[in-house]
Amino acid sequence: MKKTLLLLLIFVLCNCGNVSVIPTKQVIKASNSTVALVAPESFFDKEGDHWAFCTGTFVSKYEVLTANHCVTEIGDVIRVGTYQDYQVTGGTFSDRRWTEFVVVKMMKSADLALLRIADGEHAKLPDHTYLKLDNHAPDVGERVYIVGHPNSALWTYTVGIVSSAQRFVEFFGEKRKFFQHQTPVFEGNSGGPVISMHGNLVGVVSLYTPGISQLNISVHLDEIISFLERK
Repeated sequence: MKKTLLLLLIFVLCNCGNVSVIPTKQVIKASNSTVALVAPESFFDKEGDHWAFCTGTFVSKYEVLTANHCVTEIGDVIRVGTYQDYQVTGGTFSDRRWTEFVVVKMMKSADLALLRIADGEHAKLPDHTYLKLDNHAPDVGERVYIVGHPNSALWTYTVGIVSSAQRFVEFFGEKRKFFQHQTPVFEGNSGGPVISMHGNLVGVVSLYTPGISQLNISVHLDEIISFLERK
């Protein structure tokens, strides 16, 4: 009996890591290289100083995924900053450290928008990587990570668990699939990535409830896949 219990314990210990979970330090390193600072023109005052930011994720070398509520219309020019820009400038972005992107796709009901680098701006964009889409949406209890710019605290990292695998939220008269998580988000996290334990993109931050830090809503992976595939 004791031998059987010992073998069972060894089996459990050896298999508890079957889910590929990358170390937190690797998540942070990867996130810093893929997460963008999104600064729409409407978020700057007359003196050129910002009053708010959004977050975005590089999903290809020259494309950034963000929230629809961070942009206005197709063709808008959006300033984008990278973590490398942030390090070089000490957080004080000048005009030459911004790279201009253009809104090329929007979906209001799913709260998603895609930005593509503007003509002539390629040389200004520092080296970076991009996040791949995960092959499955996160389940209840699964840990997810968020990197963004809450209250202009640039490249802030938070972690929490999924509390509902799907929520159907109505935007502009149409219901779309989202999911709920306890990972803290605030103003400035909008449009930022929700990253799985595998280090891949599983969501985009959309809504938070002021005063209730553990009731936050992000766009579901299924909606992201559908949006990016749509012409």
